[in-house]
Amino acid sequence: METEAAAKEDVLMGRRKKEEKLLEEKDEALHRKIRHRAKEMFLELGYVRTTLPKLAESLGIPQRQISLWYRTKEELLDDLAAQLMERTRDYICHTFLPDEAFPESWTREEMALYRYVMLLGMEMEVLDTNTMLWSFWKTAYCIPHLLERVVARHYRYVTRLFSVRMSSQFSYEKMLLVCSGLGGYVMAHGFRKPYHWDRIRRTFLTHSLRIFGISSGTIQKMLDRLEEQRPLLEEISGKILGSL
Repeated sequence: METEAAAKEDVLMGRRKKEEKLLEEKDEALHRKIRHRAKEMFLELGYVRTTLPKLAESLGIPQRQISLWYRTKEELLDDLAAQLMERTRDYICHTFLPDEAFPESWTREEMALYRYVMLLGMEMEVLDTNTMLWSFWKTAYCIPHLLERVVARHYRYVTRLFSVRMSSQFSYEKMLLVCSGLGGYVMAHGFRKPYHWDRIRRTFLTHSLRIFGISSGTIQKMLDRLEEQRPLLEEISGKILGSL
């Protein structure tokens, strides 16, 4: 009898686990749907005109379901920015730039830093080619607690790229300077005066590399290679943005 009862209990536990797994999958599917539709609305309407009630109405769900993951629109924007950076990082590190893709003359430190420069270049490429994305990035870089999260993500990425013995060279303060410069690049897209964006992009990346103590010759080498790969950056950036 005990054996039979134990068998029944195992069956019930198996059913509960299966039901819990199905519920988790359903919740995750809804989460992805919310995030994807929010991205579309941010790009179609801009950040200001997109609201959580409008998002809920667009999805045909009660707003309380969105609140399971996002209490405010800022939290949703921050999650999208984090997802965008994570997918870009993964693509750069594992698909586009494996170690064997670099010239033999490059040191491991140069290879790691170039991966970060490519991330910056891809962020600027997305901004330059999608005007509706400007309100998205402007908000992320203008609200202090959101900018703080941006800086923290960049800091974690750079320290992950470098070995432990190198991580002390890349302080949070340096990342704050880089992200502040990137924020200036974002804001300049809202200025009335037209700019030569290629020149501004190169100036920003040059100063970012100088913050890390890179020599002028190495900076030139990295930026020339980045320019050669720019058509690919635009293509990849579009794919990553579309995958959110």
